[in-house]
Amino acid sequence: METTSSNRLVLVSVNSYDKATHIAKILVTDQLASYCSVMPNISSFYSWNNSIMVNHDNLIIIRTSFELVASIEERINQLYQNDAIQIITLSIAEASESFFLWTKAVLESK
Repeated sequence: METTSSNRLVLVSVNSYDKATHIAKILVTDQLASYCSVMPNISSFYSWNNSIMVNHDNLIIIRTSFELVASIEERINQLYQNDAIQIITLSIAEASESFFLWTKAVLESK
């Protein structure tokens, strides 16, 4: 495993599978992400106006670098307007060396 300092996972949930795949394709096309996965039809539970709500969302898992996270957030906000859009960024502590090198090459070619 390779220790990585700049690799990030960005998690975004949206209510439409078509919108999730649209966002994922644009992020990869624009070279803001090296790789995106869409997990359809996840159940999300949350509190809203003193009630427990349940939604069926679609989770986009985005692999990128620290330097591109702000651009990803800006692009997602352009593509998907929502009052409380969920964008969560996680550091990747370790990744396989081949994945790390491939991600670096894809994102640096921009």
